[in-house]
Formats: sequence, structure tokens, C-alpha cells
Amino acid sequence: LTYLPTNLLTRKRRVAFTLAEGATHVDNFNGCRKAAFTLAEVLITLGVIGVVAALTMPALITKYQKMVTVNRLKASYSIVSQAYTRAKIDLGDDFWSALNLETTDSTEYTNLLQSEKVKLYDKMKPYFVSLNSHKSNAIFKEQGYQATYKKRNGEIYYLHSNKSPVITLANGVSIIFGIVGNKVGDVYLVNGNVIYIDINSAQQPNMLGKDLFRFHAVDGKFVPYSYHNSRNDKLSECASQGFNCADLIMQDNWEIKDDYPW
Repeated sequence: LTYLPTNLLTRKRRVAFTLAEGATHVDNFNGCRKAAFTLAEVLITLGVIGVVAALTMPALITKYQKMVTVNRLKASYSIVSQAYTRAKIDLGDDFWSALNLETTDSTEYTNLLQSEKVKLYDKMKPYFVSLNSHKSNAIFKEQGYQATYKKRNGEIYYLHSNKSPVITLANGVSIIFGIVGNKVGDVYLVNGNVIYIDINSAQQPNMLGKDLFRFHAVDGKFVPYSYHNSRNDKLSECASQGFNCADLIMQDNWEIKDDYPW
């Protein structure tokens, strides 16, 4: 019977990982193997990680921004739509009227634009309060807004003075009461009320189709503002102006598609 030395029976085998078989930076001592990364290998690994991050982070950030935009827009649209429906039940189908007012006096036109916005605001405000969605209200200027936004093509978009009534929801979204008007020849036309949903209130970029979306009431329904039927036409208008962007997002099942002009 042969007895093995005690030190062989009690010795534990230790295993270490190396980058490759036969790597020259592995040392042996007391029967153990010790592995380590060289400085060059660490720098190469960090460089690869940096390149991958640089390639993927912009896409991930954009995807997150789109998701936040859709979620805030969808939730706010639901709140405004409920407030509209309750107001219509109590006040009648014509409480949100297609105004079709006209005047040849520019001062009267300006006063009409303001007064009609305030009328709709006064009618709908109680219904936002009843939905527990109302945080504060003030006129446009008091909320810290500038008087202008931008269209998708970079043109300045005026929201008919800086006195548009605003309701700020509990989620920080601003509901801006606006109005549509224009001039044909010597006649000023006040066409009808609109509501803007600004998903981040006074924060930038303040641009149609990015953080500002326009809605109105048609045939007793609160819907996105749109004057196109086909998706391609909506997509084209959304890229150049931005008024049809909310309708495009809804048509795409509440999603900002890859071809959306983000």
C-alpha cells in the first residue's frame, strides 16, 4: 500500500480564466495560476464599449423621447376628450360652435379672437376640475410662454397673441385654448375654436408635431385637426407644417413610426 504525501492530498487546485490559451501574461506560483488583463486589452475593451454606446445611444434616446411623447399626448387627449363629452352633455351639441364670424375692422377682429377663446375656456374649465386633472390656470403669458411657436419647417407660428387661456393638467401638460382665423381680401374671418395640447408646457422645442398638437371638434367629436385623408398626405403635411401630426400618430395606432418626421 502506497501512501501519498500529505501536501498532495490537501492541496487545492485553483482555476483562473485567461483571454486565450497559452497567453503569456499568466504566472505560476505554488502550483496556482494567476491571470490578469494587460493595459492594452483593457483599453481595447473600453474602446469597443465606447463605439457601441456611441452608435446605439442616439437611437435609444430617440425611441424613449417618442414613447414619452405618445404616452403624454394619449393621456392628455383622453382627459380633454372626457371634458368635452361632459360639457356637450350639459351644454348641448353646439356649445363648441363653428363660429364663422367676419369683420372688416382689424381691432374688432383681434377682440373677437380673444373673446371667443375665453368663452370656450370658461365653458370647459369646470369639467377639467371635476376630472381632478386641473392643476392651475392662467393666461398664456403668465405661464412663462413666448407668444410664438414654430412650424416643422422652422417658420414662426403665432397663437393669436400671448393671451390664450391655459389649463395646466396635474401631469404638467398644458391645454391651450386657441382659435383659427384668417384674412381674405379686406375681410377678417374667425373660423372656429381649437385646442392645443403642449406635452411639456413652456419647455422647448415648442414646435408643432414635436411637443405641440392641435385638436378641434367636428360632428360632435373631439378629434385631431386634419384636412387630409390619406396617410401619405398627412405625413407630407406633418413634415412641412405640423398641423396633421396628431392625426397621423392616432392613425398609426398611437405610435410614432420610423417615417414620422421626428
